[in-house]
Amino acid sequence: QPGMPGAYPGQPGMPGGKPGGKMTKEQKKMQKKMGKKGKGGVAGMTGAMGAMGVGGAAAAQQKWYTQYYDQIQPHELEPLKQWFAATDTDKSGEISAPELMTAQWPGDAKLDQETIHKLIRVFDSDFSGSISFYEYASLHKFVVRLQQAFAMYDRDRSNTLEPHELQPALQAAGFSYITEFAVRPFIKKIQKTNVVSVTFSSFVALCTQLSHVGGEFDKLDTTKTGRVTLDKAQFTKVLLASMI
Repeated sequence: QPGMPGAYPGQPGMPGGKPGGKMTKEQKKMQKKMGKKGKGGVAGMTGAMGAMGVGGAAAAQQKWYTQYYDQIQPHELEPLKQWFAATDTDKSGEISAPELMTAQWPGDAKLDQETIHKLIRVFDSDFSGSISFYEYASLHKFVVRLQQAFAMYDRDRSNTLEPHELQPALQAAGFSYITEFAVRPFIKKIQKTNVVSVTFSSFVALCTQLSHVGGEFDKLDTTKTGRVTLDKAQFTKVLLASMI
């Protein structure tokens, strides 16, 4: 599988093949710097950036988005740190939803309030209501991948995806098992309109929901066959866990 082109000038393309792999020395070094959160602030990483506690880091590394953190290259870490520090306006060492709303995304991408809150809820592994650097870095890599997939199939550069463009864009984003027809009700709900074209913000919200649901499914698919058998109670539990 060939790598995807960068979504904006200066952005490296997404490597081909399956995501994941061993952590680089820089990533391991960064994780060692992660401190423990306290009531008075966050200790650990250089300056006010701080980091998540040991329990929070462990919880995050068990999530589906760990694969995105693993894709981060050493040369990408410093820009990510700088962006995090600039967005963390109250210098708490974590980024809240209001802070993320004011963030400047690569390529000047725009994400609406509902999508921002959905991202926070999914990437906030320790349910603190905000995201640590580890969680943010994973989120950033996830959004950049979606930008690449979106840009690849927004061929008319309308900043929207038409129905015939949505399916291949989802496949490029890693959701080859999903059809445009299957996600149409979700798109209609989040866009609150009957317009069939999909904005980038709605695309991010959709892929965040799909990734979260997929993560819940993978917990049950212990044999990795892509199939599970659920009774009513189990199905209800999965359904409730997938609501974000």
